[in-house]
Amino acid sequence: NWDNCNACKFPKFVLDKIKRCVTTATHISNDQQRDAEYVIAEIEKRFHLYQGHIARVLCQELAIKETHGRMRDKCIEEKKSTECLWVLDWKMKFEAKGSRETTSEHFGKRGIGWHGILLIYYDYALTPFRDEQGTLKWKDDAIRYMCYIDQILDIDNKQDVSAVASMIDAAMDQINKEEKLPKFERILIQSDNAKCYSSLLSWHIAIINGSYKNRNIRVSEFFHTETQNGKGLIDAHFAIGTYHLIRFLKDKEENKVKKIATPAGLAMALSWNGGIQNSIVQLVRLDRIKLQKIKSVLEPINKKSSKYFSRVNHMYFAKPEGDWVERNPTSIDSISEAEFEVKVFAYSGIGDGLHCRISVKRKSFEVVEGSSFGTSADESEEEKLISSDIEDTIDIDDTADSEPDEGFENVCVEDEQNCDERVKPLEREADFIIEERGEFGDGSEEYIVQINENTDELIEEIRDELQDISDENPELDNIGMVSRENSIYAETTSGYGFCDTLEGKNMVTGVYVVARTKYQNILGPRKKPKKINEEKHNNLESRKDVVAFCVRRAMFLIDSGEFKIRNGKDTMEEYKQAESIRLLPHERRRPGWAIRPKQGKTYGTMFIKEYKADIEAYFSEGEKDSTKKSSPDIMIERLKEKYAGRYSLPGYNEVRQLISKIIKKRKEDEKKRKAAEKRRQKKEKEKEKDEHADILVGVKRSGSSTTEDMSRNKRRKRVVISDAYIDTLKGLLVEDRRMKPAVALRIFKEKYIDDNGKYPGDFPDDQRIKSKFSNIKNSFKIT
Repeated sequence: NWDNCNACKFPKFVLDKIKRCVTTATHISNDQQRDAEYVIAEIEKRFHLYQGHIARVLCQELAIKETHGRMRDKCIEEKKSTECLWVLDWKMKFEAKGSRETTSEHFGKRGIGWHGILLIYYDYALTPFRDEQGTLKWKDDAIRYMCYIDQILDIDNKQDVSAVASMIDAAMDQINKEEKLPKFERILIQSDNAKCYSSLLSWHIAIINGSYKNRNIRVSEFFHTETQNGKGLIDAHFAIGTYHLIRFLKDKEENKVKKIATPAGLAMALSWNGGIQNSIVQLVRLDRIKLQKIKSVLEPINKKSSKYFSRVNHMYFAKPEGDWVERNPTSIDSISEAEFEVKVFAYSGIGDGLHCRISVKRKSFEVVEGSSFGTSADESEEEKLISSDIEDTIDIDDTADSEPDEGFENVCVEDEQNCDERVKPLEREADFIIEERGEFGDGSEEYIVQINENTDELIEEIRDELQDISDENPELDNIGMVSRENSIYAETTSGYGFCDTLEGKNMVTGVYVVARTKYQNILGPRKKPKKINEEKHNNLESRKDVVAFCVRRAMFLIDSGEFKIRNGKDTMEEYKQAESIRLLPHERRRPGWAIRPKQGKTYGTMFIKEYKADIEAYFSEGEKDSTKKSSPDIMIERLKEKYAGRYSLPGYNEVRQLISKIIKKRKEDEKKRKAAEKRRQKKEKEKEKDEHADILVGVKRSGSSTTEDMSRNKRRKRVVISDAYIDTLKGLLVEDRRMKPAVALRIFKEKYIDDNGKYPGDFPDDQRIKSKFSNIKNSFKIT
């Protein structure tokens, strides 16, 4: 109950005390007092918004934790892995790097798109444990594994919804073909709320599901995590990938300068020296023409869905059904006739959800009331999962490795990529022996694990025995050993190869994987830890690692007495002071108080509004005189000097955002001005062209009818030269076939001018007469 929680009321308790101090203060003016009270009220609103964010994050994390528990339970129940969770994210665009580069190469770099997928799944295994009598026994268990997919965007560089849909399509295709991975039937996707993972991507995923129906794999759920939450593992992998690239560049080869400047070069570098452990590399090329067609088909559905929701935290996809799936689901014609169902939740685990039935053919988005989600047996099971209680969650950390022996430390022999925690359970310390027990029908040997209560001293020997068995039987999987030499690709080779160019034609998004590596080093045994002397282990002064530094720093702070050390998991004693706070009726939390605010209201009221004119003035000064250009920090300092004693001054981010808006508006205004100028020049050219068109004829005039008056006329009526004028011109040419147009014009005008110096009303202009005379002369030459 938020209203009775002392920790939740503690911010209000502190702000109330500050407010009392402000109201009773005598050394500040009334304006400063009102300003301080205004700031305190806004801070309280921001605390309220932050607590709402924490509540949404909690619901989200509980739902994800419940999903992990469900995946684990299902793996144990079916004794195989059928579900996996994908965490999607884009790395910041990779800029070209080289072991050496010139000054010109340092500038003008173009980023390379790098998309990452973290694949999490649980695999069935037998785990040893001791009962109350100390006897070692075995139980069914599910061990958590993780795999990473690095997808490099080739040629294209745009990170939009279409690109993400293609990445998902390419990853599903390879995962389904991998021999060393379980045959997954359902995929759960988790991402942040970036624009490229918006609701439009959900409809792309529904289309992709239809194309994979025959392969019995589909995306069943889609999580959108709250802001800045749920991406730690994939970000850590990107850091390891960057370190791997640095090692690649530093690897010395005589008379060779290494560079990573192209998407193909980046993919090749990531697969260098066997690649990163437990990872796949793909060089992906998009079919933008087909993707644009798919987007145009799905956009009407996306617009209609915005009437019901704009942002959802959890979405379920029903199993694809219908004629469009039975035909060719990868063609645009079939996609245009697609029909599918989804169930959406604005917040994970809150409410009954919204059951939606979508028809791309009819361009309809229908909300279904009182209908079960899905009709097949598989869907009825999903309906139960949707309505399950989030509180029934299984702790996913109970499979962690045991602590190392006392007096020893686990130190990696190689780099951190080879220190993988996700090993098979039988590689842990246990009391067991291995007994050879015949062969299976396929020729593989069977090994039975037997318990021996008095074999503690034989652990090391058993480990060696397991290693020997693994070396002799590299394909043996029931004890979790696979020889590195006999894995899909050995560490000495990259395993990086090019793919069939026709593969893209069979993909619904038209994506083409140019080159890729396969899943490698997944089940390889862990390197044995190096044993360090206990005396050296405890000698912190001789160690220079991060842990030793932190311990020494903590000991210094404790001895100095400047800080009070306490357990961060314990409830703070200060919270008890807020117990006396009694909330007023309008201050109590009503149902729905933690609903996500509208866009632009997430951080509460901004203080920048009152100072907008000042910031714009500072910015204009810098534009006029470059010596007066100011950064956001300098602008804030100038505001402090101008408005001394104020508390409601804007922060750095507010000033920076306003400057960005000013720059954007100036660019848009300049663009509009140039467009208007371009239109004006175009009209002038058209006007000038009309004035000098050679097909214009004279019009009736008032007053003087000289040729000069005719040329001054802006618009003349377009008419055909009469036959009488043409016959006159032909007669002149018959008299002298070498006559020049200028001479013919003079004679022609003399024939038709009257005594008053005027010409007939339909008399053509000079240019038209000469042009017609030249045409007649050319026709005479031909004849």
